Amino acid sequence: MALYVNTNVSSLNGQRMLTNATNSLNTTYQRLSSGLRINSAKDDAAGLQISDRLTSQINGLNQGNRNANDGIALAQTAEGAMEEMTNMLQRIRTLSLQSANGTNTQADRDSLQKEILSLSQELTRVSVKTTFNGEQILAGKDSGSTLLDSKGNMNFQVGAYAYDTLAVDLSDGFSVSQMTKTALMDNWDGNIALEIVDPTAANSPYAGMSDEDLLAEGKISQTLALSIMKGSSDQEAAGSAGSAAANTAFFSDITTNPPTYATAATSLNAGQTVYITKDNIGEILMSATETDSAGNAVASSARTLVKSLFGLEVHADPNIPTSSDTTTIDNIDKNINFIADTYASSQGCLKFVDEYLMVIDAKRADLGAIQNRMESTIRNQSSIAENTTDARSRIRDTDFAQETANLSAQTILQQSSQTVLSQANQRPQIALALLGG
Repeated sequence: MALYVNTNVSSLNGQRMLTNATNSLNTTYQRLSSGLRINSAKDDAAGLQISDRLTSQINGLNQGNRNANDGIALAQTAEGAMEEMTNMLQRIRTLSLQSANGTNTQADRDSLQKEILSLSQELTRVSVKTTFNGEQILAGKDSGSTLLDSKGNMNFQVGAYAYDTLAVDLSDGFSVSQMTKTALMDNWDGNIALEIVDPTAANSPYAGMSDEDLLAEGKISQTLALSIMKGSSDQEAAGSAGSAAANTAFFSDITTNPPTYATAATSLNAGQTVYITKDNIGEILMSATETDSAGNAVASSARTLVKSLFGLEVHADPNIPTSSDTTTIDNIDKNINFIADTYASSQGCLKFVDEYLMVIDAKRADLGAIQNRMESTIRNQSSIAENTTDARSRIRDTDFAQETANLSAQTILQQSSQTVLSQANQRPQIALALLGG
């Protein structure tokens, strides 16, 4: 075997082995101290990328669950308010039933109406004042609430990724006026047919009957019908100057497409029938205010019709535009109250309160369904987050059993490398012995 002095290969080999053992020991120390198998990209580049992606998913799932719990709290707040509104509507319904009884005097009905009016106002107050995080949640999409998007939807970000959302529609408010619009346009499918009669004709079976009594029987006098038609545009006082043919309070024929509007000349004769449908109810409601947009008193023709058929009293709002092209139900933004101070209005109120209950119950069902869905989402995402965390742990976390074994092995190797290196560094001394001989 050759003996070299300038190049000590054994020493170089010992140095390399010591360096390797020291580096391995440093990695083991880092893993044991941090608890992570991957402390930098050099430890496992692909594993780092995968674990970071899993971390994003886990964080998203956990935040989504917190969002869903916030959504459940909001839905419970809204439904709690609606439950109380349901109770108030049930009370109004009961009072209407009581008022409809023939044993009541007008004074009795006036007393009942006071409570009905108070409950009507409270329904609207609850709609406006029910808030979550300082924002209205039951006043509809035009309330200015920042919780609702432009369509009136409230979107809950419950998932881990973009647009993984659940939405609930709160565009329709729950004041009496807003529920009136919803009830008449969404829930009301029928048409109201009114037979034209002339109580003033000789031997008329309707002689002496009031307009409200006639409406309760599905009849309408020629005088009242004409008065409503003349007052149906621009919140005009009933009977004011204007062409009755130009106003659109009633349809005379609903079998045509589009239906034919009634006119004074052709459709207001005794024995004929006029109809109220979704397409013209807005016109009548717009003209049924007790005062016009200027605050002037309005004759009671359209008010009588609305009161008798729907059990509603419409109050003027000076902010309502008065041009004829705005007389649609979409522009109903008025103070509307339930009324049951007569037999006819009691019957109308009783009938349409059921429609309002359907409006609220339908939305409560939506809120209940969304709560159940969120709870299911939370359970599912909790399971996903748990299993994803387990997968990330296997990639990124330190296996302490393995690393402690590595610590022992690398410590021994480091010590043995130091000893071997020390011995290798002594080998050139053999050459001195040869020179001395």
